[in-house]
Amino acid sequence: MGWGLYVPHCSLPLWSRVLSLQLRFAVATQFKPLSLSLSLSLSNQFNFLSLFLSLSKLKISQPTILSSLATTGKHQQSGTDRSDAMTVSQTAVSMATGLVFLAVVNGVWSMEQPNILYLVADDMRSELNTYGHHFMITPNLDALAASGLQFDFASTQFAYCAPSRNSHFSLQSFMTGRRPDRTGCLNFMHKFRDFHPNWTTMPEFFKDRGYFTTSAGKIYHDGMDDPKSWSYPSNQTAWIQCGAGDETGQFNNYCGITNSSANPYTDEDLALTEGLKRLELAVNSGQPWWVSIGVHRPHAPYRVPAGFYGPEVYPPGSNDAVQSPKHPGPATDGPFMAGNWNDGDITDPAHGCPTCIIPSNRTDEYRRWYMAAITYSDHMLGQALQKLEELGQANNTIVVFHSGGPLSNEATLNEWSKKTDSELAVHVPLIIRVPWKPSSQGQRTIVKAELVDLYRTLAELAGFNQDQVSQCNSNACAYVDVSQFDYIGYTIRDHNYRYTAWVPFDNSTMRVDWSRLQAEELYDLSDFDGRDFDYDGIYGNVAGNSTHQATVKRLRQALEAAVATWH
Repeated sequence: MGWGLYVPHCSLPLWSRVLSLQLRFAVATQFKPLSLSLSLSLSNQFNFLSLFLSLSKLKISQPTILSSLATTGKHQQSGTDRSDAMTVSQTAVSMATGLVFLAVVNGVWSMEQPNILYLVADDMRSELNTYGHHFMITPNLDALAASGLQFDFASTQFAYCAPSRNSHFSLQSFMTGRRPDRTGCLNFMHKFRDFHPNWTTMPEFFKDRGYFTTSAGKIYHDGMDDPKSWSYPSNQTAWIQCGAGDETGQFNNYCGITNSSANPYTDEDLALTEGLKRLELAVNSGQPWWVSIGVHRPHAPYRVPAGFYGPEVYPPGSNDAVQSPKHPGPATDGPFMAGNWNDGDITDPAHGCPTCIIPSNRTDEYRRWYMAAITYSDHMLGQALQKLEELGQANNTIVVFHSGGPLSNEATLNEWSKKTDSELAVHVPLIIRVPWKPSSQGQRTIVKAELVDLYRTLAELAGFNQDQVSQCNSNACAYVDVSQFDYIGYTIRDHNYRYTAWVPFDNSTMRVDWSRLQAEELYDLSDFDGRDFDYDGIYGNVAGNSTHQATVKRLRQALEAAVATWH
């Protein structure tokens, strides 16, 4: 689940402004808390840093760098090791507070307004060949990365489907630009317009400025579409459930097309085919356009056609994808409340059991089907990119690709679901291609990016003044009964550590009591490259280690100060 927040100017040190934070509610039951994760970035509204990604067909006169620059490394098309990091000084890939912002000084139009093709996968980790996982078959996304800017450390704001999408697209996260801790929109039950009819979504923002907007597939969460966003009606994917009855459990997580339920519709029918029709319709509209295509895969069930699964594609035990996890259990010394608990069958896609050890044969099989679903997603997204070329629109179209959220620890821990605060729970792939900015093509960046800021980023890339974009804050949204929450977990991430604090949550005021700190977590990520999902530091809580107490204190103080600025 994700959303965006711009924090007013505060006295925090510079490094704290680029931290990625997750907010987590623990729902207390008699024995075990259930959790939802929210990811936030600590932004400085008056001094945020900028990614001069494409300058969006603008001529720039002496661009001003608002703060220190980040480093990038030259991208390798094959996904091989990056070269030595290089500082980009002219195009200025900077440490954005959450995601990427385009700062333009004295900008002047030099071309027509750009189109935007917005591609979204579901539950896809950054387990792609271009991200260094060379066993993966993802040629189309690899090619997109080779012609665009790849973000190695992008995060969603909420590790759960609906809140993430509602937030991103409706200035409530990647559709909204608002964060869930400010809106309170944390579930699948309500549409944000039930409470905020005047909010402007990302596609609506463009529609109001002369763009033709439409979508196909899963953009907003299924069943929660927003007709006001579109010039031409969208269509959404159907939920396809595998047939029940074999050893994989009551609600099977994987199946071939021929083994699925009677519903004949697939991602290719409802997302890709309809998306390509809408893309052609947009091109013929005579307007600049904003088209989004969202595929449901690799979300479970892993329903893919023949040719994308089976031993000939991802042979058992033949590559890193299907090796037994190095860390088959929860994080060492992690607090009880940090797990995503449920007493249900762990093979049920809605359930998780972080202390259960899944048999290796089941783990291997699940992984191979998950990898197959990623390859199938790559195939569909590749057809959308090919159609863009065939229509002659590629040179004037910004292409954005990301996942709505990752499937937390699908190939490592035994949390076969979402809603956790781990490093992997919010880490998503993000690639942005801007054809008229060759200096950004084939590059990768370690900037700490957040999906919540895509709204503002795309608005500025299209040449609109950021003051026209709604501020990312809101206090009124009661989508969930807060009385069910006893604890809240905030997570802050700098370049070397992830620190999480669990504190009591006051249901009546929606405030926390830092004097009654319940538990702390600290994970040493100093050598984590974003690729090794078995990296030891992700799984060992060192908050109680005497050698790390200065770090714990430093991050606790920064986190408490940051949260204080939001309320």
